[in-house]
Amino acid sequence: MRRQHHQEATVGRYKHLTIGEREDIMCMRREGRRVGEIAREIGRDKSTVSRELRRNSRVRFYRASTAQRRYEARRERCRRPRLLDDPERLELVRSRVLEGRWSPEQLEGRILLERPDLAVSDTTIYREVAAGMIPSM
Repeated sequence: MRRQHHQEATVGRYKHLTIGEREDIMCMRREGRRVGEIAREIGRDKSTVSRELRRNSRVRFYRASTAQRRYEARRERCRRPRLLDDPERLELVRSRVLEGRWSPEQLEGRILLERPDLAVSDTTIYREVAAGMIPSM
């Protein structure tokens, strides 16, 4: 059964396919429907559906859950790495925060003096504290 309402994931003006749309594509493809029909049914451009099937079909078989996992993996690979993804930098910041003597602004300056190769901004430190990656100060 196809869904009538699709939640949209957007980046800029381009709208990424949702898991619901991928499930619709999977169902209609199993029914033997053509790319143009599927595109009209889900309100997408024919090239979007064609590209989705080309990227995520294996031996003419398309599975929505597999396509969604591949989409998420591609998105993760293309994201900009965060400074504190570096274990050495994260441990340095974490240990200094746990000492409890440094504000993020002071910590930024201290690290810049002692280890310029591991420099990190106070904004990054605040963001990681808020995200729970670093214990509260």
